[in-house]
Amino acid sequence: MSYETPKVIQASGAQTPPGNSATFGVPAGSTIDVWVSVTAVGTTITFSLQWSDDGGTTWAAADPADVFTAITTNIAVVKSFTAKAPLCRLAWVGTGASTFEARVYEVGA
Repeated sequence: MSYETPKVIQASGAQTPPGNSATFGVPAGSTIDVWVSVTAVGTTITFSLQWSDDGGTTWAAADPADVFTAITTNIAVVKSFTAKAPLCRLAWVGTGASTFEARVYEVGA
């Protein structure tokens, strides 16, 4: 398995929750690593993945396996996910504006 060049799905900047990143494609059967680097956190922020199998019209809420642990301090975190649908996006909820960048790596099938 090799790592592909990362794709920035949320450019660094202040974001007020709730929100979501750009949509990105995920090949069937692949594993992706999602990196989030938080450089300024409001009170708390929680990231999760949402999946779409209809071209982005409908988004399925994350199941517990697709949710990052709530973040309350500046930190970089990574979590691996198995593809559940052809399209994906990063979503966030929390209190207060936070500054972060998010990247996705396709690890492979």
